[in-house]
Amino acid sequence: MTVIVDTLTGAQDAIVALLQDRLPPDQRELVYATIPQDTPAPFFLIGDIDVERVDDEGQLDRASVDVHAIHQGNRRDLLARMHLVRVAAHGQTVLIDGAAYRVTWQSSAASTAAADGVTFAGLIAFDLFAYPS
Repeated sequence: MTVIVDTLTGAQDAIVALLQDRLPPDQRELVYATIPQDTPAPFFLIGDIDVERVDDEGQLDRASVDVHAIHQGNRRDLLARMHLVRVAAHGQTVLIDGAAYRVTWQSSAASTAAADGVTFAGLIAFDLFAYPS
């Protein structure tokens, strides 16, 4: 009997685990899957997660996961934080609840300043290929 792995939760947990393990120590506590209300910037928030089956046997799923980076200060510091996220996760494989998740960076985008002139947002998109471990 084939066990169906929860790749939605697994993809979120994989990205959180990688970032909390591989980001510089002063950045690790800034990673959230669910953020407490009124948390001040800077922080990284796991955003949209989409999963689709890649093969007919149900042995390979692709999860697209967005990481939001919020920063107050200057845009250059936001871009540096976004690069740290990319380096921490791209090319890594992590085991979560019976599946291996291989992470590939797909894209990054950064906003202009918000109305306050000092808050910037970035989006880092990853694909995670999940297969039974």
